[in-house]
Amino acid sequence: MMLLEIISGRRNLDLTVQESSRYYFPSWAATEVDKGNNIMDIVDERIANNADVEEVRSAVQ
Repeated sequence: MMLLEIISGRRNLDLTVQESSRYYFPSWAATEVDKGNNIMDIVDERIANNADVEEVRSAVQ
């Protein structure tokens, strides 16, 4: 959980988001990965330029 917060720059629970499917971030992130969507979409934009796709994939799985 902590690793996901670091990678994404988001808290695990965010009730301020518009879509209820995004309230619980770990669940949403796992769904995005399972769908085959771009894994870099969950990376904090402040570190996205320095993030390696395979390292992010390994950390998320």
